[in-house]
Formats: sequence, C-alpha cells, structure tokens
Amino acid sequence: MINAVSAGMGTILSALHEASGKVERVFMDIAFGYDISVPGLPDDEVTYRGTYLWYPEKDGTLTFHCLEIQLPWRSGDVSNVPSEIRLSISVRPHEHGFTIGAALEVDLVTPLHNLEAGEHQIMSRAEEQTTVAGAVAAIGRCRDAFAEHHGLFHHIGFLPRG
Repeated sequence: MINAVSAGMGTILSALHEASGKVERVFMDIAFGYDISVPGLPDDEVTYRGTYLWYPEKDGTLTFHCLEIQLPWRSGDVSNVPSEIRLSISVRPHEHGFTIGAALEVDLVTPLHNLEAGEHQIMSRAEEQTTVAGAVAAIGRCRDAFAEHHGLFHHIGFLPRG
C-alpha cells in the first residue's frame, strides 16, 4: 500500500512540476513583451522567481508557484511586503482523493495602473479527484486554464515593449 501511495504521489508531483514549468515559460515569454515596472521606480528592481515548491504544512497542500513577480515599492509605503503577481498550481491529498487547484493572484501594496491596491484574485480553480489518473488530468486542465489569462499584463495596465 505504501509503495502504491508513493508511486501515485510521485506521478502527481511529476505532473505538477511539468505543468508549472510550462506555465512559467509561457508567462515569462509574455512578460518579456511588456514593460513590467512601477512608474517612478527603477525597472531593474523587479524580480522574477520561476517554479518552486512550497509546503506550509498547515493543511497538507503542496503548491508549485509557477511564477512569482515581485514589484519594487517606494520607501514609506504601508507594507514591508512587496507587491506581487503569483501564478500557482497545487495538490492537497485527503482521505477521499485529491484537491487540485490553480490560482492567479495580484497583490498590490499601492495602486498600479488599472488595479487598486489590495488582493485581486484573477483566477481560482479547484477540482476534486478520487484517482491519480483523475488528478493528473485535472492538473492538465488547470495548466490549460492559464491560457485564458494571457492578457494578464495588459489587464494590469503594463505597456507593451517597443
């Protein structure tokens, strides 16, 4: 039984890693076509972080952050936390199977272009699956759901490059 569970989670983690890498590559290619910057601040202070695994242990959810873009902030802003754009795919195993999720979030300390300060849930998706095969298929659907948001940077108000 333990070997079957381990093999199943290995299959799911492999699918998550592959899906998050694809989302990262696609959105990085799109981001390079835009001037991702905060007006009045140096654009070289924008940081990009590709696929990484995050496991906070509080509820057992494993999250692959496909892409995280941190924007610089002005001294005197109300937060020590930078504004961020986050794309992620996750799995939470439970007694009846798996919850597969995907999220696209924009969290702004101050207003930026077309968005007000605050948390903006651009996309949130969750699917319940009872089998490993179903979880892998759901991961693929979550990956594909990001395609509906290729206009993200335009939506925020970043200008196309050159």
